[in-house]
Amino acid sequence: MKKAMPKVLIVMGALSLITAMALFIYSRVDDYLAGQRSESLLHQVLTDDEWDHLELTEVDSYFSSQERSAEALENTDDESDPDEEPGEPIRFSIIGILEIPKLKKRLPVLDRSTYALLNISVCRFSGSVEEKPVRLVISGHNLRSHFGEISTLSVGDEIRFSTKDGEVFRYKMINIEECHKSEGRAVQAGDDWDITLLTCKKDRTFRTLVRFKEVFD
Repeated sequence: MKKAMPKVLIVMGALSLITAMALFIYSRVDDYLAGQRSESLLHQVLTDDEWDHLELTEVDSYFSSQERSAEALENTDDESDPDEEPGEPIRFSIIGILEIPKLKKRLPVLDRSTYALLNISVCRFSGSVEEKPVRLVISGHNLRSHFGEISTLSVGDEIRFSTKDGEVFRYKMINIEECHKSEGRAVQAGDDWDITLLTCKKDRTFRTLVRFKEVFD
């Protein structure tokens, strides 16, 4: 029995390594596909000028069944869309395009946050583009292709938000903070910021909130 123990440990170690590698590869593939979806949608907006009445089919949204799809909205009231029926196309619109020059990102912002839509691009968590100033909380998965790098932004960094009417608004970062996922007030509109970029940390318990204030020339 004593001689067999090292072999057991070797096998267990090998299995652990294989599992870790599989998870790493899955994460990278998931990240890549999420980036491809948002780029494809952005191209559709810029070339065909299609902003409204878009559809996501069940085939397109198969990643929505994955556990990690809930991370950006866990324990909120907006986790699912009551109008979405299984097997039916998910209809959505694009409310604007978010640009983060420092991270070299240009992402379409979808009109609401649901599991399926977050797997395409970043989404409106709350707020409105109809009123001025434009005040939004924009949520996204903690993927490098979406919001996985927003914690590297610094005070003074600029973002831009473009609407389908051609208006472009500029914002500068004023602070970054974290909150527990149960702290709903942290993502509610306040007078001291106009746009918040929201994502969950890897443990899914805490959120990263990056605040921006509109700037004028």
